[in-house]
This record gives sequence, C-alpha cells and structure tokens, in this order.
Amino acid sequence: FRSLWQRSATAVAIARASGQTIIATGGSGVQLIASFAQNIVAGNMISVQAAHTLSGNFTYTDSLGNSFVEDIVRFNSGAAEGKAALASIKNILTGGTCQITLDFSGSSDTMGMTAEEYSGLNGAALDQSAGGDSGAGSGTAATTAAMPNTTLADALLVATITNSFDGAPYTWGGSFSTLADNDPGRMGSGDRIVSAIGAYSGAATLSNSVKWCAVVAAYVTFTAPPPNLIDPAILI
Repeated sequence: FRSLWQRSATAVAIARASGQTIIATGGSGVQLIASFAQNIVAGNMISVQAAHTLSGNFTYTDSLGNSFVEDIVRFNSGAAEGKAALASIKNILTGGTCQITLDFSGSSDTMGMTAEEYSGLNGAALDQSAGGDSGAGSGTAATTAAMPNTTLADALLVATITNSFDGAPYTWGGSFSTLADNDPGRMGSGDRIVSAIGAYSGAATLSNSVKWCAVVAAYVTFTAPPPNLIDPAILI
C-alpha cells in the first residue's frame, strides 16, 4: 500500500535568502572558509557548490554542527581533470552565525566554493540529479544530461559548472539565474525555482572554448501526515 505521505506534498514559497551568497577560492592543498553575512535560520536549507581542477575529494562542515550531504559529484575522466559537486544541509537544525569550511583531499591548482541559503524548503529532500562533461574535447556549451522528471511541481534547481581555464562570465540558459561567477575558482553557479513537473537540465554558455564539467540537482519538500494514516482509496 501507499500512505498519505505520498499525497501530502504541499506547494511552498521557495526563495533564495537575500544577501546570503558566499564565495571562496584557493590553490593547491588549501582549506576554503567563508562566512554568511547574516545568521542562518533553523529550518532553511544551505546549498554548497564546489569545484577543483584535478583529483581529490571534498569534505563539508559548518561552524554550528549541522550535517552536510554531498548530493552529486562529477569528475571529467575523459579529460583527467575537473570536478564539480553539490552538497547541502537540507534542514538546518541550529541557526546563528555560520561559517562554511570546504576541505580538499588531493591535488588541485585551483579550487572554488560558493554557497547560498534558501527558505521555503523545511523538510527538503534531494529529488533528482544529473551531470555532464566535455570529455577529452572542449567547447563553450556546457550542459548536464536531463534529470528524470521531478516528483513535485514546486522544486529548487541548483547547478554548477567548473572549467579548465576560463571562469566568469557564464551565460546561463533554461531560465536559470546566476548565483555566482567565481572566476578565480574557475566555476559558476546558477539556480531556478520551478512550478511544473519536468525533466530539467542545467546549461550555460562559457566565454571561451574549454574543458568543462557540470552537475545539477532538484530539491523538493514534503509535509508529513500523522503517523500510520492510510488512505484506503489508494491501497493496491
């Protein structure tokens, strides 16, 4: 059977918190640290986009003890360089003054991080994700594959692209808005708030023909029904 949980999704006013976008960049072997300008709010969501140009793994922490999950990561194995990742705190448990730390275990001549706070996603969940890369070639049209259809109409889409040479500016397509052009970090990030179920992708035009790697994720939120509440009409 299916419970009412699967029918209890509600439309929410998803929004990017004003003034709550941070950017950090660095070179090989560094730890990136950046702080939000305002206190983060319990129940909101934090999205972090991370990029580096060679090989290694990311670890994400915040100064308040909230837990991150890396939602999708893509390494351009065809070019043996470039990694793009999305991570998030989907339901902030502890609000207040917040510092984000990105640790990197590997080698990279350039790495970058951007992060944002979103409201209207209390109880958020990763819904779908997809990636793409240029392989051994290069180009100016960077795009992910299309994600499977989103589960719900109301969703937050977040995308990031890293590249081998050129940074800003990125010209985002598909109704995405620019979150941050992190030129020193060789990355750019965009977001889009949608209100229709669809198989979305993330795409941007780069200002030079370069090797690139891209990821996109969709986040939705649910309102849970009372425990053990079953709708007999949908028993199967």
